[in-house]
Amino acid sequence: MVVELKPISIDNWYDCTKINVKQERISVFPAPIVYWIAESKFVDDFELRAIYSEGLLVGFIVFCKNPDGGW
Repeated sequence: MVVELKPISIDNWYDCTKINVKQERISVFPAPIVYWIAESKFVDDFELRAIYSEGLLVGFIVFCKNPDGGW
């Protein structure tokens, strides 16, 4: 199985917004993906990646390049 992490781009951002968190995880991840995409435009330390398995979009991650954040 090939897993790839690709930057969010004009080609995949909308498909990422269609990904939903499982109901049992909504308390941990309450914000929709479109929120993280918008937030990343204003917070320089946020990095977003689309997760692909065998060429199919299967997930999304957001992480901070600077874990201390300064905020």
